[in-house]
Amino acid sequence: MLRSRPLELWQPYCQLAAPERTLLAERLTPGVAWVDLRSTGGAPLEAVTRSLEAHGAAIVAGPNRDPALRRQLLQALVEPVDVGVLELHPRIVGVRRTPTGPAIELEIPEVFE
Repeated sequence: MLRSRPLELWQPYCQLAAPERTLLAERLTPGVAWVDLRSTGGAPLEAVTRSLEAHGAAIVAGPNRDPALRRQLLQALVEPVDVGVLELHPRIVGVRRTPTGPAIELEIPEVFE
């Protein structure tokens, strides 16, 4: 996870604009799976779980104001992901607006690639 604070530059003579972490994060993020609820058919939660197990992160996308998206996110946050001998819960680390609807970034910080 990339935070804005380490990206700030120190300049004693002028105030610089705050850095935007999402511009750099797109270049540094490894292949995190996008799970689109419109195209996964009957098993969207399994696709999210597979991505969380493999990469420790997943991005869930769906249409605006979709009750299925809310249900899938709630279920993904409440049900633990079995990673080896541990059962871990993902957390939401970001929300993006896309032209097709919201994209919610989930991660399990304890999972390393």
